[in-house]
Amino acid sequence: MIIGVFGGSSNVPRDVLDLAADVSRRIAENDIVLCGATAAQEGGVPAATKIKFAAAAAAGGNPWLGIGQGNGFEVRPRKAAGFSFDTGLGNARNFLEAYLCDGAIALPGGAGTQSEVIFCLLLQRPVVLLGDWTASTPLVQHLITAQPAITKYVKDAELLAGKTNRPDFDSLLEESVSKGKSAQSFPLDHASTADCAFEKVRRMVIGMGLKGHFPALKDVTCVAAGFSNWINEHKSRRLNGGIEALAETYVLGDGA
Repeated sequence: MIIGVFGGSSNVPRDVLDLAADVSRRIAENDIVLCGATAAQEGGVPAATKIKFAAAAAAGGNPWLGIGQGNGFEVRPRKAAGFSFDTGLGNARNFLEAYLCDGAIALPGGAGTQSEVIFCLLLQRPVVLLGDWTASTPLVQHLITAQPAITKYVKDAELLAGKTNRPDFDSLLEESVSKGKSAQSFPLDHASTADCAFEKVRRMVIGMGLKGHFPALKDVTCVAAGFSNWINEHKSRRLNGGIEALAETYVLGDGA
């Protein structure tokens, strides 16, 4: 399965960066890490959890998937089993991350991390909050005590994403948010260790039987072909319902 990992992008404490590396390594043992990085090299890059996520997976030669904000839908094949692509969607990339993953683990972060969590929950993708969120956004306290309060933060997430001038994508986001707000509950849990977070999100994904998939967007032929090839390259390496299952369930868009 594909497990998204989200967290802060600036002024991230060392202990959180270490936790980011731990959880990424744990996921990569059996599954695929999805993050917002388009490279797995830490040298010269400001401390950010997304770089740690990609670097930790790549260090073991394990598959990782990176979704970037930059110029649109350009494939960037990476060494060490990585596959990344830019989207040209800016902050709206956060919604696509949520759409693509089967479930997610989120470390403490700011507005961007909050929007990734919200979009996952609106899409009914299970989320496990990892680490100490007490000093972070009020989102977490609301979700822990009264999950329907997520609707209070939906507008903030939509504003952060904004309009992309891609009618197919904007329509998908609007439709998904509208449908998600009518949910009676959201698949959310929290954990204090990387192992616990991994076990919880995997159990939740299996229990719900949901799968992330690539939406039918226009002009993504390059990404579709590259991603399919990448899956096939790693199919023989992944066991326990990992990459082989993905090859069957992922349908990449060839036009809206």
